[in-house]
Amino acid sequence: MTEYKGKEGWEQALETIKEMKDFITNENIKIGEENDKLKEKNSLLIEMVNQRSSYIEKLEEEIRILKNTKPTPNVSANGEFRYNFYLENFKMTREELAQKVHKINCEKQGWDYHPLKVGSFGFDNLIMSIGYKLRDNNGPVSIHSGWNVNYIYWTDSKPYEGKYNYIAPFNSLGDERRTKLSQTKYDDLDEEEKQKDIIIDEAVNSMVVNK
Repeated sequence: MTEYKGKEGWEQALETIKEMKDFITNENIKIGEENDKLKEKNSLLIEMVNQRSSYIEKLEEEIRILKNTKPTPNVSANGEFRYNFYLENFKMTREELAQKVHKINCEKQGWDYHPLKVGSFGFDNLIMSIGYKLRDNNGPVSIHSGWNVNYIYWTDSKPYEGKYNYIAPFNSLGDERRTKLSQTKYDDLDEEEKQKDIIIDEAVNSMVVNK
C-alpha cells in the first residue's frame, strides 16, 4: 500500500482517490450504456421472434382454411351440364344465362332479386332446366323435366356432403309438396305450376341472339 506523508502526500492521496472514483464512475456509465444496447438488441430479437411466430401462425391458419375449403363446382351436381359451357346462340355461358333468367323470373314473380350462388340447389335447378330445354327443345315440358331430375338427384345424393362446395338448400329437401311435383308430368300439373315453367321457358327464349 502506498504511504503518503505530509500535506502534499494527503493531497496526492485524495487526488488518487478522486481519479479512482472518476474511473469507476466512467466504467459504470460504460457498463450501463452496454446494458442499454444489449436490452435494445434483446427487444429487437424478441420483436423479430414474435413477428416470425405471428407469420407462422397466419400461414398455419391459411393452410387449415385451404384444407377445409371445398373447391367450387363447375358442373351440375349430377354431372350433366357444365356451368361455363359457351352457348353460341346466346353469346354467353350457361352460368351467365342461368343468372339472367333468374333475374327475369324474380321480376315476373315480384321477388327481391339476389344473384344465385354457384353450386346452390336453386342455381342447379336453372342449369338443369335450361340444359334440358336446349337439348330436348320441348319448351316448358323440358323446363319441368330438368327440375324433376335435379330435385330427385339432390334429395337422394345430397351433393353438398361431397368433396365439392355445393350449397345445402335453406329448406330441407324431401317435403311432400316438392316430392309430389317431381313425380308429376308437366301435363298433369295445375295451372299455377305450369305458369312457373312457362316463365322460365319464355325468359330463356328472350335471351336468344342467333335465332
